[in-house]
Amino acid sequence: MQTSKKESIWFDEGTDDTLRRIAASEHTTVSGIIRKLVEKGMKNEGYKAEDDRLYEMVKAAVYEISKPQVERLAAISAKATQISSAAYFLLVCMMHMLLPEADRDEVDELAGKARKLGIEYLKLRDKDIDTFIRNGIERIINE
Repeated sequence: MQTSKKESIWFDEGTDDTLRRIAASEHTTVSGIIRKLVEKGMKNEGYKAEDDRLYEMVKAAVYEISKPQVERLAAISAKATQISSAAYFLLVCMMHMLLPEADRDEVDELAGKARKLGIEYLKLRDKDIDTFIRNGIERIINE
């Protein structure tokens, strides 16, 4: 059980009359009305956490509004992944077709290193792509 503390507070006559009128209409005490209004005011000003129901309502509304955009971005991302994969495999295939058989093992090795670097890049956060590619090329050449 939560304990209460007493505070003395002064109101002008108009505010006091209004509080008494509200209390009478809601069949409660002036103290009860003041507590209720203070709670609402603290919530509105951000001094007290909002009601969970309100939070859930806002969360649901934001989800519904953003859902189509999220789905659209996911579809665009999937298409970009498909075309990138196709380009990667086409490049490896073309190199196999154009290079002599003796050089194909080196192509496979370079393709594997490039794939590993791509996976490494996807795991990084907020990394400069140009610097990453430059360093990756140096790593592949020097290995």
